Amino acid sequence: MNTYSLKEFYMKFSSSCPISFEKVDENIIRLQAAFITILGVYYLYSLDQLVLTLLLFDFLIRLIGYKKISPSLFIANFFAKQFSISKKIVDGGPKKFAAQIGFLFLIVANVFFYLNLIQLSYYTMIVLILCAALESLLGFCMACQVYPFYRKLIHRE
Repeated sequence: MNTYSLKEFYMKFSSSCPISFEKVDENIIRLQAAFITILGVYYLYSLDQLVLTLLLFDFLIRLIGYKKISPSLFIANFFAKQFSISKKIVDGGPKKFAAQIGFLFLIVANVFFYLNLIQLSYYTMIVLILCAALESLLGFCMACQVYPFYRKLIHRE
């Protein structure tokens, strides 16, 4: 007979977002998504490769655990304090999964840019910007819509 921890059970049988049991402030995440959206739109306007590099760096340092030096987190915390935005604590699993997908999109956009496939880099960034804008404006996590398909690919039995 199989026995599962709560986390293992959820990951095996749930069709929604991942659970990490790490708590995050959803309002900070949404402010970060706004920052990413703004920088992304600036990239579309300017095609400034430095913007792609900054975004890639920001995602990387957050994913490897150096959140304290993340430009987007710094700016999000600043605005949350300035406008007295209350905390809304949620599970961090979906947000981490979304950040991983965003990081992959930024890798692809940077590779396209370096290969001088600027139009493909542009279109890749449009997708990332739309996802970040949905999170920022509506609290809609596109990664949560993709996760069940990802889970089925990874956990085939």
